[in-house]
Amino acid sequence: MQSSDAFTRVRVSDAEESVIVDLIADPSAELEAPVSIDVGNVTIRVAGVHEILVDKLCALLGRSELRDLVDVRALLAAGGDLERALRDAPRKDAGFSPITLSWVLRGMPVEAIAASGGLGEAAAAELARFREELVRRLSRDARPDA
Repeated sequence: MQSSDAFTRVRVSDAEESVIVDLIADPSAELEAPVSIDVGNVTIRVAGVHEILVDKLCALLGRSELRDLVDVRALLAAGGDLERALRDAPRKDAGFSPITLSWVLRGMPVEAIAASGGLGEAAAAELARFREELVRRLSRDARPDA
């Protein structure tokens, strides 16, 4: 669908579904070595859950897209360590701080973005609840007496 030196977008489909996959060669420092996975006769290197969680937190700070919030929720549900990711995020983005991310998320109109993107009301409400819980956690962890 789209390709450049460090980015490729492909559509992956089967008989019933399709999904768009973005493949990115990220020049930033790696926090952990990627995992090598064999796919057919090709070996690809894939970032681990922690690396992706850190990248997604940084992405939320920079672009506030619903997909990043959905991804952070899924990564935390898959065992991602939020506190560790918050400590590592400034290594990827020197302007990152939990309190700044909290402020950005607080102003993110989840329901409005979800409605314009066709996300159902119940899913939008659940995502808004997750956003509020994440804001509470970020704000709590940012307090010096916490």
